[in-house]
This record gives sequence, structure tokens and C-alpha cells, in this order.
Amino acid sequence: MTRTPEYDARVRAWADALRSGDTRTWAEFRESDAASPGHGPLPGNAQLELVRRLAERDVPGDFGALADLVLATPSPGRGLVDPPLPWPGGLREFGTPAVEPDQQPVEELVRAACGVLVKLLRAQPETRRRVRRPVPRRRAFVLAGAPVTVAAVRETLRSAGLREGGRRATYLVLGGPFDHLMAERWCARIAAGEATRWRRSWRAAKTRPRGWPDLDLPTLASSYAEKAPGRVHVVLGTDPQQVADRALGLLGVRARVRVGSADIVAADLLRRLNPLLVLAAGPAGARALVTGPWADAVDARPHEGSLGAPSGHGAWSKATATRMAEELAAAARAGDYAVHGDPAVLLGDRRAGTGAVVRRAVPAEDVLDLALDLIASLWEGAH
Repeated sequence: MTRTPEYDARVRAWADALRSGDTRTWAEFRESDAASPGHGPLPGNAQLELVRRLAERDVPGDFGALADLVLATPSPGRGLVDPPLPWPGGLREFGTPAVEPDQQPVEELVRAACGVLVKLLRAQPETRRRVRRPVPRRRAFVLAGAPVTVAAVRETLRSAGLREGGRRATYLVLGGPFDHLMAERWCARIAAGEATRWRRSWRAAKTRPRGWPDLDLPTLASSYAEKAPGRVHVVLGTDPQQVADRALGLLGVRARVRVGSADIVAADLLRRLNPLLVLAAGPAGARALVTGPWADAVDARPHEGSLGAPSGHGAWSKATATRMAEELAAAARAGDYAVHGDPAVLLGDRRAGTGAVVRRAVPAEDVLDLALDLIASLWEGAH
């Protein structure tokens, strides 16, 4: 498309309108008579649409300043060359074809939002988490298995004064539906700084004889039972909350812990951000940026549903879950270690479904919604 002065003026006028909170799409706005005499580079297609969608959220504070930040932030990473906006009479002679901002690929909007989030996260003040010092108790524990559930239970046990590790520790191997275990591991690895896609994590697991070693519940329990006979418990449940409650009960802890399913949408957004955060702040600094306001904003939002095996991996998932369930049941019958809960829960929705919504991939639309919510939350918190 050949740019004209009229086109440039109308795009700048739309940007000015968006800064003031206008929510009209480009298709609705371009028929107006508004124009702007401004100069300089035109805002990007994705950036303009991000501002429009943020305006729909009625973000508190100086929205014009937020709009300027978004419009001035280029999309990081690899993606489409910034397409022009449709214009009456425009012809594509070369380059990227024109596209309506509200109809462009959602992935391009997510990419642009990631650039804004990196800037907002770097602008956050350093947060120091308060460390509580519990009254020490003699009982000790060792946890393994479902990473997200393990982290929540570990924090509760430490707060109750139990110590981790030691010669007389009680060993708990926590588990549930196998697809959920894979989702918890994926989320935990993303939280630690990885950027692996959901499908790729499954492909990598399938290259190993028994899948990921840290999710191989029978092998974990057997290895613990060799050095701590009589003190190993495999704790199973249909959901993380049930597993956590059973684990705390086994250790005599009456404290209540709230454990939800792995936040797959937040993990998919964070995996996109991780390489950018490392470039911006280094590995250690990157992890610090996603504590404090980021963690508070993510934890405050409700999330539901789970992430099932990607298409093409269902048979391997079922076979692995079946093998582990059979091995756990056999070990329990032989008295090798205690199993609390039905091993059949490893089969998940194939055998003992919970009715939860199961998706095979993380919808990009959900990731974009979360990114916009976090931009609004971080901006409001800083202003």
C-alpha cells in the first residue's frame, strides 16, 4: 500500500483519540473527519490495537501516559512485519498486506503486550518478601512429585515449624492425574525460567524410557523405601487440594492450605516473557521481576480448567499413567510403601474424571486477556 499524507494524518488522529480513551476500531474511526498534523514514525498496528483494548478496560490513572508507553514499545522477538492499516483505495504493491488492527493474529498482540510488560516489570520497586520464623518442631519431612502441590504443602509445613530433610524424615510422594502432573511440572519449570512450549515438553518426556524422572511416582517411592522403610507414603487425589489435605493430615498438621490447579495461562505468558526478562535483567534479576506485584496480580485472578495431553500424545499419556497405577497398586499390596488414595486417579478423566474443562493447548486469546489485565494492574499499582 502506498502511504499518503491523508493516511498518516488519519492514523495519528486515531492514536490521539485512543490516548483519550476512545474505543472505536480503526474501521469505525477512519470514516471520521478527524486528522492530526503530527510528524515522526507512525504507531504500530498491534500497539494501536493494544491501546484500544486497554481503553475498554477503563484503566485507572493517566491513561494517556500508558498509551504513550504502549505506542512507543516495539514488539520483541520474531513475528510479522508490522502491517499497514487498511485505507480506501490502497493497493498492495509490495510488503506486508494491510490488516484491520482488531483482526490481526492474536499472537502478534501477545508479542506486543510482552514488550510492554517487560518495561512495566523493570519499573517496579524491589520487593522484599517477609520471612516468618516458625517455632521449630522435631518432626521432619521430604516431599516429591507434583511440583505445584509440593511447593504449597512445603510452605505450609515450614510455617508450622516442621523441618525438611533429616535422618528420621517422613517421605511423601504427591500425585494425581498424570496429565495434571505434566501441567504442574511444566508450570514449575516456566516459573524457574524456562521457555519450553507445552507440546515440546511432552515430546521431550517421550524420549525417556519412563518419562520425566521427577514425575515417576513408583520409582521415587521405591528409592525412598530402600533407605527409609516404613516412612514412605504415596499420596494421591483427584485434585491438588485433596492431595494437600491428605498430606498435611498424615503429618499431623491442622493448618489449612489453599491449592489450586496449575495456572496454565499465566505459565504460557511467562514462558514468552522469560527470554526477554533475562535479556533485560539477567537470570537472577529476571526471577526477581516476577515476584511482588506480578505474583500478587497473577494470584489474585481466578483460574480454572486444566491442560491435557496435546493431540498425538494421548496414547503415551494413557500408557504411562496405566503403568504407574499398576506399579503403585502392586507395591501397596506387597507392603513396600503406603499408598493413600486410588492409583486409578492417575488415569484422570479417562477413569475418574472431575468434570473440569480440559484443553489440549493454551488459547492465545486467554493469554492476551491476562497480559492486558496485568498491564492494567501493574500500571495502576505504580501510579
